[in-house]
Amino acid sequence: MRVFGLGLIAAALAVWLLADPCEARRDPWQVGPHLLIAVPMDDFQNVSGVGGGLGIRGNYELSDVFSIRGDAAYLSYGRKFETLYFGPSIGFLQAETTSQNYRLSLGPQLSFYGTKFIVYTSGQAGAYLFRTAITVPGTTYSDSRDTHWALGWNGALGVQFDVGLGPWLDVGVAYQTMYDLPGPTRENPDDPDAAPIQGDDITAQELTIELGIQFFLKK
Repeated sequence: MRVFGLGLIAAALAVWLLADPCEARRDPWQVGPHLLIAVPMDDFQNVSGVGGGLGIRGNYELSDVFSIRGDAAYLSYGRKFETLYFGPSIGFLQAETTSQNYRLSLGPQLSFYGTKFIVYTSGQAGAYLFRTAITVPGTTYSDSRDTHWALGWNGALGVQFDVGLGPWLDVGVAYQTMYDLPGPTRENPDDPDAAPIQGDDITAQELTIELGIQFFLKK
């Protein structure tokens, strides 16, 4: 994690020192949609698979290099079928479960302007909602379970390009850290034949790859 943070700083400083005089758009507001790929790391790999989703980002420029950035996103971490118990009147049914994550984050961003590109680095604090959505194929049944809120933060690095179409192409990566998420289930040490029990809470790490466009909005 420390190496990742130092890499962000070094890359941003290098581009700032080597960049040509600014010709990039300087409108104060930016907003745009993004496609996201989420790659769980370390202990989080045992809880969740690779995810994907959509996000929206907004920036407001306060100075030549400093802006406030806010992100909102929805991610789905894949689907699987499970046999679940729905009560004595229904019994067991085959259900489809999907791990979902809703996230909101806010923080400062530093931007370094070149002739037709912008390199940025940011740090944000956020709130993360995880839940499991349940549906039963062939029915209208829909429910959720295992809802958990988590606090966390992320560090991001990216670049925006002028592709001549109005909005700019935006490519970036973010390293997410989320605290006190439920860990993977484990064998009950007191009764190995019993149902698995919930594991200890974990600090989840995730690498998020972002691809989108940003629109520049005038005051």
